[in-house]
Amino acid sequence: MFHPNRHVPKGIELLGSVVWYRSKAKIKNILKRDRPETSASHPYAGGLPQELVEMIIANIRLHTRTLKACSGTCRSWYIATLPHLHHTLILRRKNRDRDRGGLMPLQKLDKMQLLPFVKRLRIMHCYVEPSLPSEIFSAKCLAYFSALTNIQELALDRLDLHLFIPQAQLYLGHFMPRLRSLALMRPEGPHSLLLCLIGLFPNLDDLKLVSNYSWQPVSREPAPIPHSAPLLRGQLTLAWFFGEDLLRDLSELFGGLRFRYVNLVGPEGSRFLLGACAETLETLRIHPTYRIGRRGYSQRLSFI
Repeated sequence: MFHPNRHVPKGIELLGSVVWYRSKAKIKNILKRDRPETSASHPYAGGLPQELVEMIIANIRLHTRTLKACSGTCRSWYIATLPHLHHTLILRRKNRDRDRGGLMPLQKLDKMQLLPFVKRLRIMHCYVEPSLPSEIFSAKCLAYFSALTNIQELALDRLDLHLFIPQAQLYLGHFMPRLRSLALMRPEGPHSLLLCLIGLFPNLDDLKLVSNYSWQPVSREPAPIPHSAPLLRGQLTLAWFFGEDLLRDLSELFGGLRFRYVNLVGPEGSRFLLGACAETLETLRIHPTYRIGRRGYSQRLSFI
C-alpha cells in the first residue's frame, strides 16, 4: 500500500504526468467529434435558412437594441434586420445649421444605400417662415427624394401649400403608386390646394389632418383639378378643424367617402360623416375639445 509520506521517485512522477496529459488530450478529441464544426468564416447562425431568419427577426422588430445586436451576428442576419432598422425616417429643421441640419439623415442613408428601405417619412417644420425657403425641399435634396422608392406613410408638418404645391409632384410624384397614409400637421393654405395635394395619391387610404387653433379656411379660389381620385377607405383623423366644407369637397371631388374608421376631436362633422360613410363606417370615435397648453397639446394628439 502506498503511504502518502513516502518519497516517490522522479521517474515515476514524470511518467504519471505524461499518461495524465495524454489521457486528457484523448478525452478532448472525443468530445470535439460530437460537436458541430464552426468557424469564423462560416458561423453556425449563417447556416439557418433565410426564411427562418426573417421570421425570427420579424418577432423582435419592435426592439431596436436587439435588432442592432442581431445585425452584427452574420451577413444573413444583417440583411434580415435592415428593413426593420431603417423603415422610418424623420427629418427635422435645425436652426443652428440651416444649410445642412435637415439633410444629414438623408445624406448618411444615401451613402450607405439604405433609402430604399424607408417606408415611413416624416418631415418636421417644412416651412417655419414663408420668407425662409426650406432646405429639405431644395434642388440638392431632389436626388435623395428620388431614391425613396418605397414610401407608404408620409407626414408633413407646417406645410405652406402655396409654396409647396407647384413642386409637389416633382418631390412626391414617385410616391403615388405605394403611398397609403398621409398626415398633414398644421397646414397653411386654402381647401383647394389641400385637396390638390390629397388627390396626388390614387391609392391613398388613411388621411390625418391636424390644424392650428387659429387656422381658418382661406376664401374659396378656383380649385385645381386633382391628379386622381384617392380610394380613402381606411381611417380618417380630424383634429381642430373648422367647418364641414373640407369634408363636402372631399366627397364631391373624389366620388364619395368610404372610410371605415373615423377619429374626430369634437363632434363637428360627425353628422355629415355618418351619412357619407353609412355603407362602410365601422368605428366612429369622438374626443373632447378644450384649449390646453403646448405640452398638453402633444399629449392629446397621441392617438394620431
